[in-house]
Amino acid sequence: MATHYNFYQTLQLNEDSSTPELQEELHARLQRMQEDNVPFGSPQYQELQTALTILGDQQRRQKYDARLHDEKAETIDINALRCLAQTGSFPDQFPTAQQPAEGTVGASPRPHHEDAADQGKNTGLPA
Repeated sequence: MATHYNFYQTLQLNEDSSTPELQEELHARLQRMQEDNVPFGSPQYQELQTALTILGDQQRRQKYDARLHDEKAETIDINALRCLAQTGSFPDQFPTAQQPAEGTVGASPRPHHEDAADQGKNTGLPA
C-alpha cells in the first residue's frame, strides 16, 4: 500500500468541499500568513501554496484525488506534489524523454548577479 502525502488530512481540509471552496479557504490562509509576516520561502507557506495550486485547480485536483485513493499508484511525495503543481502531471506520467531531471521540479533559477570585478568587463558581446 502506497503512503501518500494527504493535503486534506495535513491541512485539515474537508475533502467534500468544492474546488472553489478549497481555493477560497487556502487563499484566506495564505493571506493570514502574509499578514503574520511568514516568509514566502517557509515550509508552511510553500505547503499552502502547493496545496492551492493543486486543490484550487479542477484538473490537478482530479489527478491528485484519483491517485490519493489508488492504493496501487505511485507514492505521492513532496517531489510528486511539486511536479503536479508545476506541470499538471505527476512525474511518472511523463514520457521518459520528457521527464524533468531529478532535482529540477520546483526549483527556481537563481538570479545572476555580476561581481564588481565583472562589471564593465568586455565580454565580446554587443551591448
